[in-house]
Amino acid sequence: MGANDQVSWGGVMGRRRPRTYAAEWLAWAQDEAERPHVPVRETELTLKVQRARYLPRIVVKKERAIVGRLYLGLNVLDVADQRDRRVIASALEAAGYEVRPPIGGWDSPRPRWRVYVNAYMADAWTFGFGGGDPRYEDGTTFGVFYPESEALFCLSELWFEPGREATAWHGFRVGDVVDQVPDDPEQTSKYQGLLEYPPPRIVDRNARAASRSRRSALKSPRQLPATSRQLVPGVVADAADAVFAAEPLDPTAPTRTGDIGWGSRSLVFDVDDFDALREATPLLELPDETPTALEWAHSISRVHELGLAAFRLRTLAPQWWAALPWHDVAPEPALLGQLGTDESDGAAQSGQPQLVQAVVDWSIPQPQLPVEGANAHGRFLLAMGALAHAGLTAVSDRLATTECLVCRREHVPAAHELDTLLRLRTSDVCTVCAQAALLRQTDLIPHPERDNAWVPFPWTPQREEAAHEAVRTLAADNGGPPSRRVLAASVPWTSTGDLVRQVLLRIPLPRDHEPGGAAPAWSTLLADAGVLGEGWRPSFGVHTVAADGHPCRSLFERYIDDWFFARGVVHTIEPPYPYDAQLNPNGMRADWAINGVLVEAAGLSTRSDYAAKIARKRELAARHGLQLVIVVEDDLPDLEQVLRTALQP
Repeated sequence: MGANDQVSWGGVMGRRRPRTYAAEWLAWAQDEAERPHVPVRETELTLKVQRARYLPRIVVKKERAIVGRLYLGLNVLDVADQRDRRVIASALEAAGYEVRPPIGGWDSPRPRWRVYVNAYMADAWTFGFGGGDPRYEDGTTFGVFYPESEALFCLSELWFEPGREATAWHGFRVGDVVDQVPDDPEQTSKYQGLLEYPPPRIVDRNARAASRSRRSALKSPRQLPATSRQLVPGVVADAADAVFAAEPLDPTAPTRTGDIGWGSRSLVFDVDDFDALREATPLLELPDETPTALEWAHSISRVHELGLAAFRLRTLAPQWWAALPWHDVAPEPALLGQLGTDESDGAAQSGQPQLVQAVVDWSIPQPQLPVEGANAHGRFLLAMGALAHAGLTAVSDRLATTECLVCRREHVPAAHELDTLLRLRTSDVCTVCAQAALLRQTDLIPHPERDNAWVPFPWTPQREEAAHEAVRTLAADNGGPPSRRVLAASVPWTSTGDLVRQVLLRIPLPRDHEPGGAAPAWSTLLADAGVLGEGWRPSFGVHTVAADGHPCRSLFERYIDDWFFARGVVHTIEPPYPYDAQLNPNGMRADWAINGVLVEAAGLSTRSDYAAKIARKRELAARHGLQLVIVVEDDLPDLEQVLRTALQP
């Protein structure tokens, strides 16, 4: 049958997936249900109340291992092994908790497959093959049960019987079986994609052993080697070690099954992805700039070479990129997979229905790009396809690991997104260190009292002291107080040691969404670190004196003036605009003049009165034939390019 052939089961219609492992998962779960097992004893069990966002639960442990969860309110018991269900239920009942019994009573046959239930929300539970916790045990979701309507959404007709048995074993009857998540086609597509992941049983034994070894390495302690400690002040190194010792969460690490939660948006294509990409894209002639794009991509990351080179062609060969056989779709959805595949949908309008279908079917990933929109994604995949047709090879092992240059922990380079690679220019730093270097998100560390819960790494006196020292060091490097916008935009480095040093200096600094308001504002941090010199705070901005003695009315102006001074750029402050009875009757001034070019630092452009003043200055400069460059905060990481007109003598 073809990818779009309809099959009937249980009175509903479903679409057969292009690659389905439903039968293999069923056989695997049946084998797992009979694997050797040491029964738990009631006296070995401990109970603990766990508060949660939706339903509170009782966690049942045998020593440190979680063997069951009772979802309060529903009284639904989930266990790691169904052979322990009655003993665990007895322990809970003895403690005064009610446990919903199987429909046929406790003497009814247990499921013939190893199953779990996740009832963390009252209105929808997921059932799966495998262990009691789908995040940490081998397994996959096979259906969703809706208790109110007694409807079971099931991914495959082969899984209908296990779904009915599992639901009855947990105390509920199944009414209708449906093949769509009610009112949520996107969620339906997401669940159906699980059919394309094979169970661990059919993976080569040597590959499974290697995968287990990789997982162990990924969980090994992070530590800062002595050679790296010497690159930064001691308090900064100590703060970095404190973060590493807290075992921060790496959300991109593969699960125990080898599943990668980021796989659907990965920039790295394996052999199957490559074959599907070539099949879904036409053979296209590549532009003359291709060798340059490949050389640039290779210098950043070998495993990301295909995606990086394709994205680089967007700027190196804009005419070729615009001429790619993709017809812009309007209105444009955010993601390519949202175009739909019917003849009247955007897939047909794009001129590439086969490519869109491959994305919808999860045959190929849809990489996360710095630019948004389905049209950009469509052209990007066509460019990748052109490179794939030209002979660029696939990555043989997307889960291959290497040692992080900073923390020395094994990591998966393929986990990096394109935006991170563009800013960091390497995949040799793990995602945890990379996120810290770009000041993106607060490190999440294990909750001290709750299992499987995470809390932000706190703003401690040690971290504050390290942040002050890091800011002072960065200020000395840059010739003035560092801009948070610039630090978050990229990590400039010229050698491996320089890269490690730059990352370490950023680890103690406040991140985006710092919790609890404990971390100071950036201007306060700079002031407390003593890098602003004498200054004062009006209602807007911070008035300070730049490194060359020039007064500045904001940190934004201060950074630009220090940038000029550090590079020997001769600049005049506050040059006057020419008198104009209509546009300049009161003598407006620019911020700087360089080689006769006026430069304005537009730091408050979101205010309507300020934006109107900048617009008037633009009109004034145009009327009098003056060159004017307007710099906004987003321009700070690329000042040399923005100011190229003024910098040319």
